Amino acid sequence: LQEQLLWTRFHRLKWNEATTFAWKNFSTPTVRRMYSFLTVLGRAALPENELSELTGLLEDMKTTYSTAKICKYDPTRNRLPNGDYDIYEDLEFDVDNEIECIPSLSLEPRKFYEVK
Repeated sequence: LQEQLLWTRFHRLKWNEATTFAWKNFSTPTVRRMYSFLTVLGRAALPENELSELTGLLEDMKTTYSTAKICKYDPTRNRLPNGDYDIYEDLEFDVDNEIECIPSLSLEPRKFYEVK
């Protein structure tokens, strides 16, 4: 959080310096492109209290949504009237009765055919 606030202060300082130039009239496209990035504040435009709140929320979301489990498909599960599966149908909410889930997604390609 402190690093984010330091980066924001630095970005605001460089933004103030960059906006003093008439960079849109520069002849070099690369320099114009660099200045175009420097002159957009983004999150740095927020006051420090709102920025720290946003940063905290983003960290909480990363923590919450990075620990999700993907359960294996089971066609025998009961469906609810809205089409969703009833994931709580046979749970007693104890450790011994936990649904077996895949701990992470695999990015490796699957073989959909057998070579004979």
